[in-house]
Amino acid sequence: TSKTFRSRGSARTVLPNGVALNTLHGRPYRKNVSIERIVNHWQMARDFSRRAGLEERPDIVVCAWPTIDFAHAARHYCRSRDVPLVLDVRDMWPEIFLEAFPHSMDGIARTLLRPIFRRAQSTLRAADGVVAISSAAVDWACEFSGRTRSEAWDRAFHLSYRSSGLADAERESAAEFWRSRGVSGLSERKVVCFFGAMTNRIQLQPVIEAARCLARRGRDD
Repeated sequence: TSKTFRSRGSARTVLPNGVALNTLHGRPYRKNVSIERIVNHWQMARDFSRRAGLEERPDIVVCAWPTIDFAHAARHYCRSRDVPLVLDVRDMWPEIFLEAFPHSMDGIARTLLRPIFRRAQSTLRAADGVVAISSAAVDWACEFSGRTRSEAWDRAFHLSYRSSGLADAERESAAEFWRSRGVSGLSERKVVCFFGAMTNRIQLQPVIEAARCLARRGRDD
C-alpha cells in the first residue's frame, strides 16, 4: 500500500534459492483511479515484452489478472513461442471499472471502456487456462470472455495455509486488544470478521441488519 519501488528501474536478481526475480519498471502513481496508473500498466507491459525474450523459453507462463495490459503482453509472448498461458484471476477487471462511474452513466461508461473490454475478453478467451481462488471467479472469467470452461484447464485453487500455534503471551495480548474494543467472551459469543476491500460489490448491510434484529430480540449469542 505504500506504493514504493523495490528497485530503481528494471532489475534482475538471482535469489539464494536460485530463482531469478525480474522487476519491471513503470511510472509511479498515487491514486488507484488515475491516468498515471494507466500509464504505469502500459509501461510495465512494454518492459515485459522487451525483456521476456532475453530469458530462456519457459514450459508455461502463469500471469496474474489484472493487469489487462500485462496479460495481453503475455498472450503475445506465449503465442509467438508456442508456450501455454494460464491467467490467474485476482479481480474482475475491467467490469469493476464501472464502479468509478455513477449508475446513471453505465451506458456511457461501457461505450468509453469498449476497447478495454474487447482486449480483456480476447485475452481471456485466448488463454490456455484460467485459474482463481473460487469457482465463481473462474465462472465469471469464462462467461465474460465467452470461453467454454475446461475441466482440465479452468479450475479453482482455494487459498490455504499452515496453522501455527500461538504462545500464551501472544494469545493474551490478542485477547486484551479485542477486550479494549468491546469484544470479549469469544468462547460464548459469535464474532463475524470481514477481510477484504470495501467496495460497492460487498454487501455487508444485510449482515449488519441481521445483527441488529437479533440484538432487539435479546439474542446475545
